[in-house]
Amino acid sequence: MKDQIDQLREQLRQAHAANRETYTKLRDKQAEEQRQASELNRLINQALQIISGFEKSSYTADILNRKSNRAMRASVVSADDSVIHVAALDLSIDINAFRDSCSICCEYNQIMSIVLKRLGTVEENTADFALNFPLAAAQAKQNQDMVSAQCIYFQCALAISPSIYPEAIVAILPTVDYEGPNKRYVDHQLTLAITAGLITGASGIVQLFLTILDRTLETKDWCSRRHVDDPEVQSHRQVFK
Repeated sequence: MKDQIDQLREQLRQAHAANRETYTKLRDKQAEEQRQASELNRLINQALQIISGFEKSSYTADILNRKSNRAMRASVVSADDSVIHVAALDLSIDINAFRDSCSICCEYNQIMSIVLKRLGTVEENTADFALNFPLAAAQAKQNQDMVSAQCIYFQCALAISPSIYPEAIVAILPTVDYEGPNKRYVDHQLTLAITAGLITGASGIVQLFLTILDRTLETKDWCSRRHVDDPEVQSHRQVFK
């Protein structure tokens, strides 16, 4: 009986030693894997810093002066391309669009326009805050006077520069659905007006624009709901909506 007990105790000791050895090996293996992963992450971060340094060394003063890293890497659209995009617009009679009478050519049932003024402060819309929170950034002071009170036929607006008030104009948008070739034209014009030509993402720019329009409807007398009895004010509100 005593021999059996001693034998069982010895087996138990051997099993315990084997379990401890296995546990130690697994622990050491995990620690080594974590060390290797940490070292790999450190090397990747170091490589990214070196690449970023090389990239920035080729930047011009204009690029380095931009408000965020995304703005530094953004491509730039040219106002000269507006002619190409205008030529591709679909302004046919059956296109879904807002139409009204024009005070310049006195024609009826014409596609109207929304005109955006050239402002010297729109670079702020390419800062990290504006790119991350476009709805909040649209309410900033630099965007309060972006929309012109000029609401006329789109073709008349293209022919007039500066505006009838007069104002320096940077973008002219037809009141058509945001789709197809018309979408490309609107994206191009909004990029020129809202982010100074920097392509920072159509989604954020459109959110900025729609919020700017909404704020314009709330704050400007020439399209305010406080003056809905005025036919011209009512016409402006219909264009923006």
